Amino acid sequence: MDIRPIIVSSTKPKPYLTDKKFYLKHRFSVVDTAYPYFELLELKLTKSGNSPKFTENSKNGKTDNNNGFTFTFSNQCPFMEEYIYRILIVCNEYNIPSTVIKLDS
Repeated sequence: MDIRPIIVSSTKPKPYLTDKKFYLKHRFSVVDTAYPYFELLELKLTKSGNSPKFTENSKNGKTDNNNGFTFTFSNQCPFMEEYIYRILIVCNEYNIPSTVIKLDS
């Protein structure tokens, strides 16, 4: 199994994203970017395998899903899960279709 620790950060410090300085100091490297300032950092544990990439939809801010909202998240931020479910309450109140995908690996 090819395990690759990754983190989403940004070109400039943002209060809701981890500052990349710590990760760069510990051998992570930027492997992809997405508009307007997102960066994907990876710690290569082996020389084999491909680095992760942002999807094209992430890079251009568009989706093929025209039926409501899809929220994809991880617990990189400890508050994210609570906020996602608060947003879902509003979506339900206004009958807006929504899907949640929690990344856990």
